[in-house]
Amino acid sequence: MIVKRWVEIETEATPEQWAEVRAAIKRARAQMTPEEDAAITADAMSDPDSLPMTDEEFAAARRVPLSEALPFQEAVLPLDADVLARLEAEGPDWRIRANAILRAALETA
Repeated sequence: MIVKRWVEIETEATPEQWAEVRAAIKRARAQMTPEEDAAITADAMSDPDSLPMTDEEFAAARRVPLSEALPFQEAVLPLDADVLARLEAEGPDWRIRANAILRAALETA
């Protein structure tokens, strides 16, 4: 089984919905064959940009609130109404996407 990284994300899902997600994951794991598990592990190990955690890294891991994992600095930024509406229409994480758009623009400037 491969465990990569853990980021806690706020969501509107209920505890009951999360319980169903955990149950579905357990069912999927139970149905996975050793060959499928080996193939998934081999694929993950072949990607140098996204290697699985070692047992030592996993043992040392801790849960980190999203605000600590992504230390943004709050800013007030005037936006045109249509720009804000488009960003907000794409989902509740629009601020993160807006930051990525600004970062990409600065890197190409």
